[in-house]
Amino acid sequence: MESSADNDRAMTDKPQRSTLRAQTLMSGVAVLIALTGLQKIVGFGRNLAFCRWLEPAELGRWELAFSFLMLAAPLAVAGLPGAFARYLEHFRQRGQLRGFIWRVTKWSSASALAAIVVLFAAPSAVAWFVFEDTEQLELARWIAGGLVAVILFNYLLELLESLRQPRLVTWMRFIHSVMFTVFSVSLLFAWRTSAASIVIGYAAAAVVASALGASRLYGVFGEYAEDAEDAAPTVAASMWSKILPAAGSIWCINLLFNLFDVADRWMIVHFAADGAEQGAALVGQYYSSRAVPMLFAGVVVTFGGMLLPYLSADWEAGLRQAASNRLRLALKVVAVAQTFAGAIVLAVAPWLFHGLLAGKYGIGLEALPWTLVYCGWFGLMTVAQNYLWCAERTRWISAAMIAGLVANVTLNCLLLPRLGLEGAVIATAVGNLIALALTIAFSHRHGMPVDRGLATAAALPVLPARRTRHRVHRAAGSVGRRAAARLVAE
Repeated sequence: MESSADNDRAMTDKPQRSTLRAQTLMSGVAVLIALTGLQKIVGFGRNLAFCRWLEPAELGRWELAFSFLMLAAPLAVAGLPGAFARYLEHFRQRGQLRGFIWRVTKWSSASALAAIVVLFAAPSAVAWFVFEDTEQLELARWIAGGLVAVILFNYLLELLESLRQPRLVTWMRFIHSVMFTVFSVSLLFAWRTSAASIVIGYAAAAVVASALGASRLYGVFGEYAEDAEDAAPTVAASMWSKILPAAGSIWCINLLFNLFDVADRWMIVHFAADGAEQGAALVGQYYSSRAVPMLFAGVVVTFGGMLLPYLSADWEAGLRQAASNRLRLALKVVAVAQTFAGAIVLAVAPWLFHGLLAGKYGIGLEALPWTLVYCGWFGLMTVAQNYLWCAERTRWISAAMIAGLVANVTLNCLLLPRLGLEGAVIATAVGNLIALALTIAFSHRHGMPVDRGLATAAALPVLPARRTRHRVHRAAGSVGRRAAARLVAE
């Protein structure tokens, strides 16, 4: 009888065939830069259109709805698709890829169905939780329906990124961005100038982009024969012993990650305003300050997701030093790029808020410098977490996120009543800095070298804000005076 090591060796030596050949990281990055540049131009124009056409309260409701979708989508699938990035290569080398994908897909679908049924059954609870307004029942139902499309889109992105298909993933995101713009703008003109139009447009775009990804995956299961070892109960149990701890960690991390991202907005709605309408309007002001910085952060998060399968492949091959060096270089490049982009944004911000946004968002302009800072730190943190993923030390990711979240919420409680929106943004910046510092410290503890260049790079995002903060505040005051004069005239 062959030993389990012999079986593993035989499965590792088995030739693998796939219509989806892994692409190099640099080819993916080249496509990412080109298409993401176009995508962000489209997204920038779309965000400006939303800010100009929607009233601050409706803009705030869209931001709150989007935040809920980003929180609920990974939680609804119990974190299972997140295991693709870390373990797809592990099971692929053992000839068990087909069984791995099938099991994750089956149980993710069951979990998602249960979650969506609950949301449709309790729209008033969803409306209160998201908007603190039980009159938003229709919007709550659109959110529940849109969650189906978002889950499908995210699942395909996770799978294709893990198969090392960065160009296809980038194309999917680009098509989603373009179609989101087309659908949402069309609905705003032809149907309603409200958050519901944008939610529907976002979900419809996810369906279109998912169709592209699904068409490329057709036949992948047939490329990998289901051998006796893969079907055996002992192999299934061994597979779940890998998947379930990773899925549990991913579920917790996704919850922490998204709470970390949305805590300030929900605290504004539930604790910092008198009434749901005023809270939504203040979140709308916040959206205007986040519109450009979050575009940059989205590029970095996307890059970090693309990077993990390559780091994982190096790690599985025993090239841990190479994985560490690649990650540290990525962090330094990302820090410099974000700092340069932030300086440009702050230079043109007064013109942007005065002209294109018609002077409606003076509070958002005042918060912009700190928003750029915390978005920069947030992006660096998501990339830095990859080392702990590869080292299978995800509990330390959770620890860093918990520390940042606690700091964020505590400082929001102290600063929101005194400084308003700017207080919420400062609190979020401090929370992100703490989470980033702890993530790097924990990675260093588990073997990643940390040099002076990396520490300097982590501090770079704060430089443009310090140099331009007073000028932006003067411009914000001018925008606010113009808005007040217009209100008196009306």
